Amino acid sequence: MRTVCYSKEYETALEHIFRESVHTLGKDYYRKEELDAWAPEEMDRKKWLLQFSSSITLVVLNDEDAPIAFGNIFPNGYVDHIFVLPKYARKGVGTFLLEKLEEKVPGRKYVYASKIAYKFFLKRGYRKIRDNIVRKGDVEIENFLMEKE
Repeated sequence: MRTVCYSKEYETALEHIFRESVHTLGKDYYRKEELDAWAPEEMDRKKWLLQFSSSITLVVLNDEDAPIAFGNIFPNGYVDHIFVLPKYARKGVGTFLLEKLEEKVPGRKYVYASKIAYKFFLKRGYRKIRDNIVRKGDVEIENFLMEKE
């Protein structure tokens, strides 16, 4: 397992990882309506991809060099994404990725963690600041603002 920097060759894989992770791992935490709003079949591809070119984005490759996870962090310490293919979830991939991202930016880190990721971030030293609601169209999705000093 290794990380590589984001490049255009991973665009389709990142979309797949994102949707699979949200819809598979999220089904015990969110309603279908919330999952569909969060990770729709048709996304604004330009907006989706812009965030990766304006942040530090890493892709985790397995031993066969296939993408299995990705994440990104902004220079201000905002961890925007940590998504792992369900087949690799809870096997250390997310922790490996988060550690690599955290090394890239010194100082305070913060994240809006989903219900899915809340315990993951708690176990890695983040603390809850407050509950939060994100609006995706007409759908409200609960998450949590968390930080790590």
